[in-house]
Amino acid sequence: MCADSAAACNQLAIMLGDGVGVREDDAAAFELYTKACDAKLAVACRNAGLKLDDGEGVTADPAKALARFVEACDGGDGAGCSDAGARYQAGRGVTADPAQARTYYERACRLNYGDGCNRLGRLAEEGVGEAKDLAKAAALYEQACALGAGYGCSNLAFLKGGITKQLPLYQRACELGAAGVCVDLGMALYTGKVLKKDAAAALPLFERGCALGDEVGCRNAGIQYFRGEGAKADRVKSHDLLVRACQLGDAASCKELE
Repeated sequence: MCADSAAACNQLAIMLGDGVGVREDDAAAFELYTKACDAKLAVACRNAGLKLDDGEGVTADPAKALARFVEACDGGDGAGCSDAGARYQAGRGVTADPAQARTYYERACRLNYGDGCNRLGRLAEEGVGEAKDLAKAAALYEQACALGAGYGCSNLAFLKGGITKQLPLYQRACELGAAGVCVDLGMALYTGKVLKKDAAAALPLFERGCALGDEVGCRNAGIQYFRGEGAKADRVKSHDLLVRACQLGDAASCKELE
């Protein structure tokens, strides 16, 4: 079906991996990503690396995953560069090498991949491999935020005074998909310790965090629906959210469901 087009192989692999219009098949998806990567499609190399890293459709192999991320980066894929940098920083699939991590983050940032700029900012803020430089960190976070990296926005906000002084930046981070920031905003509104207490405003933030894969967001939304806080009580929705939280690894939700 995709014999003559690496891009078509990659697209079909995405459909198979997500189960969109076809039966979900991670093994077939991995084979197609590999085929497209071998045909020098950089984004497919990154996708193959993610499968190898997670062990979806193939035996997990962090070292082989890193090799695919490097291939993606060499092919001009900024996400692949950032992924390679993260593995060098964490020592996953390779001996930890902060200098190599920095090099790959720099490549990602030059390719206008916001996560790479954000990770560079963290190195500057924390003084990893260099003297701490908050001005440099702020500039990199600002660049990351402008490129659509949500955590770049929240990291910049933190440097500039935190949630009470930089609420729009935190809101922007949530809008851009920073799940943890959505949950943090929800907690600030739910508890009333940082922002004015508003359970009704907190609930959609927890739900957004949940939709983005944050188990605490799922749990907190489930609790609100159970108690009828910020919305009409809904035991069915509460149960579904707690189930999702449990599936995402939240032990407290799993215990609540027993």
